Parts: sequence; structure tokens; C-alpha cells
Amino acid sequence: MKKVFIVVSCLFLMMSLLSANAWAQPGRGRGMGGMMSRAMLLMNEDVQKELELSDRQLDELQSVLEAVRPGGPGGQGGQRGERGARGERGERGQGGGGQALREAEEKALKILDEDQRERLLGIYLWVARANAFTDEEVAKRVGIADDVKEKIAEIIQSSREEMRGMMQDLRDSGADMEEIQSEMRKFQEDLEKDVLDLLSRDQRAKVDQLKGKKFELQLFGRGRGGSN
Repeated sequence: MKKVFIVVSCLFLMMSLLSANAWAQPGRGRGMGGMMSRAMLLMNEDVQKELELSDRQLDELQSVLEAVRPGGPGGQGGQRGERGARGERGERGQGGGGQALREAEEKALKILDEDQRERLLGIYLWVARANAFTDEEVAKRVGIADDVKEKIAEIIQSSREEMRGMMQDLRDSGADMEEIQSEMRKFQEDLEKDVLDLLSRDQRAKVDQLKGKKFELQLFGRGRGGSN
């Protein structure tokens, strides 16, 4: 059951990272304009290991996060099926994935202790990169002013067509998943540089502090933590 959950979760994370809709929109709050969030990262096995989650925490997180997986009650449509380890059945999902994801993230973060939440925020900055700066918690901790938030949102918004074109070119060329992931990472790195250029030196230093040790997410392989 957990193995299937992990595979489906990795697919969902990939869709979240590659979809143009993954970029948060101004005014949505918590970086949840799309489906990329700290809650989604908690579905990844390597993130779970990096946080040193206990079996109890894993069980509780699975129960919370299964509700927003693809086809789940708050996911991308579909029939509401098994929930957690209990296998309870429910009615057809009503969509509303963004709200369900926000609620799931709030519940999931409460399952973590303070150190785990702090490390997860760092992992989120490493993985979501530019998109992470639309998250209210990140913006608050870094001290990003409202006018800068708007500029960040504009940069991310303007990148959507470019990303769509890039993904289409990769598909047309027959690129495999490893190539797609490599190009996506480079695209995100360049976009993050554009966002960081809007921040002061002190704010960039705060970002580095929040990130902590480097973490690379391998959606279909092994993620790894390491030194900066």
C-alpha cells in the first residue's frame, strides 16, 4: 500500500513541477496557486528520510496526504476511494484541489516537530526555487515587501509561456524523463536567479540560511542531502 502511494506521489510531484499551473498567482496566498507545496514534498520518500520521520508520523501523513493525491477526494477530480490505512469509502470528489491542499498542508505541518518544519522549509526552497518566494511563510521570514512580491509574481507569470514551449520541444524531441528533469532544473535555477536579483544582500543571506544544506529531489530516483 505504501509503495503504491509513493509511486503515485512521485508522479504527482512531477506533474506539479512541470505543469505551467504550478506557478502561484498573485493574491492566492501560501504559494498554493498551483499544486506545488510543502505538503506535496512530504509525499516523497527521500524527503521523509531527510526529515527522519517516525513510523507514527508516516502513518499520520499518509492518512492526511492521500486525500489530495491524484484521484483522491481533494485531488484532480476522480472518485473518492480508500482513505489512509482504514480503506473507508466516500462520495465522488468535488474538485477544489487548491483548498484541499491548503488544509492538508496545515494538518501535515502539525504532525512535524519544529526542527522538521524548519528543514522542510529549506527543502521547499531548494526544490520549488522561484515559486517558493510566493509562499507567505517564506516571504515573511525573508522580509519581502509587497511591491517586491508583485514583481516576483510577474516574473513567474511571464515564464509560463517559455516553460510551455520548452516542455513541448522536449516532448517533440523524444527526451526521456532524466533529460526533462535536467532541463527543468536548469530552467528553475535561471528563474530563481532572476527572483534573487530583486532581493537585498541581507535577504539573500537569509534565504541561504533558511535553505540549509543542499537537497536535490530525484522524483524517480534517490533524492540526496549534502553540503552547499
